[in-house]
Amino acid sequence: MQALNVASGIQESSPYDNFKPRASLQGITLPDSFQLPDLKSVREQALRIPEAIDAPLERFKNVMLPDKHHRATALDDPTRPVVCHLMLYNLFRWSYFIHSSDVPEDLLEPRIFSLKMFLRFLEESPEEVIRGMGYYPPGEDSAVAHYAITANCRRKIIGALMDPKINRPAEAVPFLKKSVEAETKKPVEEGFQAWMVNPILFETYGEALMATDLHEAKLQLERALAGAEGPHGMVIQYIILAIFKIRVNLVAVLSQLGEDVQKRKSHEEWAVKYLRKNPFCMPDDLLRLLLLRKGFPEHPVLTILGGPKWFDKRKTTYKNQERRTKMCRNCGQREPGKTLSICAGCKESWYCSKECQVQHWKAHRAACKEMAAELKRLESLKLADPSAGERDEDWIKWRTSYLGIPPDTTMHALGVHRDPNRGFTHIVWYGVKYTPNAGKDIAQKFTIVLAGVFKVADVLPEIETCMNLNKGDGQQCIDQTLGQVTTFNQKVGEQRTPYLYMLLCVDGHTGVWLGNGSISPDYLRYVKYNPDWRKSIKNPPGPMIFVRPGIVDQEHIF
Repeated sequence: MQALNVASGIQESSPYDNFKPRASLQGITLPDSFQLPDLKSVREQALRIPEAIDAPLERFKNVMLPDKHHRATALDDPTRPVVCHLMLYNLFRWSYFIHSSDVPEDLLEPRIFSLKMFLRFLEESPEEVIRGMGYYPPGEDSAVAHYAITANCRRKIIGALMDPKINRPAEAVPFLKKSVEAETKKPVEEGFQAWMVNPILFETYGEALMATDLHEAKLQLERALAGAEGPHGMVIQYIILAIFKIRVNLVAVLSQLGEDVQKRKSHEEWAVKYLRKNPFCMPDDLLRLLLLRKGFPEHPVLTILGGPKWFDKRKTTYKNQERRTKMCRNCGQREPGKTLSICAGCKESWYCSKECQVQHWKAHRAACKEMAAELKRLESLKLADPSAGERDEDWIKWRTSYLGIPPDTTMHALGVHRDPNRGFTHIVWYGVKYTPNAGKDIAQKFTIVLAGVFKVADVLPEIETCMNLNKGDGQQCIDQTLGQVTTFNQKVGEQRTPYLYMLLCVDGHTGVWLGNGSISPDYLRYVKYNPDWRKSIKNPPGPMIFVRPGIVDQEHIF
């Protein structure tokens, strides 16, 4: 067996160590007391992989494996997977249980090795050995437990190999094939096929097959598209991205095969139209991977858009930003899975149904009435002073569209990578100026000129003054704002990290806005901390300084 060279890549620590790693298995609920092996021991064992590969099997004969029922199993004929498991026990368990988003980059390759070897251990070892290692819950049927464990292990191998950081789709094909075969054996409703129930699996299989078998890739991608666009597919909130990926990959496959020209053009037109409306529909590295696929010529969709230079020419506009952020405020559904309607009162919040709007009314009522009054005032102002009315209308659109203040900027400023709790205790203040002649798009109507990070407790008087609140009401306002994020987290079933920011016009315009949002745990881990976040703003802002003495910028104070 070929040795794995991992020693040079293993780190003693990682930026990911600031987050508590999560354990996650699909379809299996782990006990609250479950703990992952610590990263230090995992890294130490990753360095021992070559030793475990070369260790003599005879050394492990007659080793006793006690299971949870206090019995013991002797290893009469140990295999290489069993030996590696015994020598690298913490690495194997960590690799299997760890949430895929929480894997440090230096452990990506050791984890793939461990998962592959663990799958062999599951497939080649007798039941008593697997049970002796503690993988079958006491009293659970062995066949059921074995299927669940094997499926999870295979799923994690596929995810690791298809990850853009690894990008070895051909290596993932045999694992995907077995997953697809297992999926097709499951019972489904009459008239349905496996790809109608789980189109994402078939989409991934088809994408991986593009590296090995274009004809089979075409078949699986067409199945995935039929499932994604069918009655089951649209239930999935993120299915529109799957449809986009399937169509883009079908264009590449059909172009290579020289088949179904009309079908290819139909997929091509759909994908081009979607990208023109949603140029930032997915993270840049994933989109480049999709349109600049290794081993393929320039993608026809990218050619129509203008070639690779299109990536750098894209601009965030008010319209495409609205499409990105538009979702039901109650349940999180997005178009085109659900048709959204805007609240008639505030003209700001979207809902997928009357039922969702009614359910969200208690949380939305105060903000809705406040915004409705603001819009009424704006209409009167437009009649009395068109210039001031245009300025205030620009202000409302700019402050609510994330065009001027992208969530990533506030995330990096707060330092929530290092301490997620700062989302509750700190706030980013931005001083902005009205720049109506800078460009036609709303994104250019205001410019950030000042920025700073402060403890909420330190600037409560300033919050009260800016927002025209009574003395002592600042904290209540902050609590209500954070409460909106907490309510949304409960709706989507995810513990997202909140963030607070204050927009304050510093050029005589009376605009002020207390904004909030939240960041998913996966995104927080995916996007690395950027200490130069000020440079990501077109004209890097200067420091925010308050008149009242003693208020210190807390960006680098933890």
